[in-house]
Amino acid sequence: MRTIVAFTLSMLFLSEGITGEDKSEPLLLDVISYEDFVREDATALGVLERALYEKGIVGVKGIPGYRELVLNFINSARQFSALPEDVKESYGRGEGEMFLGYEKGKERFKNAAGKWVVDDLKISYYGLVPDTSHNKWPHEVDLRKSFLALGALMKQMGESVMTKIGLLGPKTGIFLDETTHASGRMLYYRKSIDGGSENPFWFSSLA
Repeated sequence: MRTIVAFTLSMLFLSEGITGEDKSEPLLLDVISYEDFVREDATALGVLERALYEKGIVGVKGIPGYRELVLNFINSARQFSALPEDVKESYGRGEGEMFLGYEKGKERFKNAAGKWVVDDLKISYYGLVPDTSHNKWPHEVDLRKSFLALGALMKQMGESVMTKIGLLGPKTGIFLDETTHASGRMLYYRKSIDGGSENPFWFSSLA
């Protein structure tokens, strides 16, 4: 049986001056350095464990090779995003297939009138890492190489974090091996063509 584990490295942008009904406090991201993580600095590991258990997310900065892989991936993602819509949609999920490939307009939100509206500005591309025959890769641009390279580093870092805080092994019953795949997601918001989006929290600067 194939095991799929989802690892996510997130970037949080906290904005001021956004009006609306939501009065919740912003989520503050706890960040530790990769250097402190590797040398098992007690303070850093304490922040890591507390953040994961209390917030479910933690940041690790200074990971070797990460910046270069991200820039390569962004370049490939931009090339794919510039393709005609019918070409991109040809790499979408077919009937009865896994969630892999291109996806648009699969999620919904409530507008000001309480009506559910399709979120057609949210674009995703899913893939499994390491590569598998189930993945769908475009032929027009090389998205595969940069997606898998960045995904492999993220998967490795996620497994290292799980190991460091004791989430792997007989105590938890969680084991990862060569058959374990991580689920990767390329996610971006495209700019509204007519500027008339029903979601008041979208900004014209999003592309």
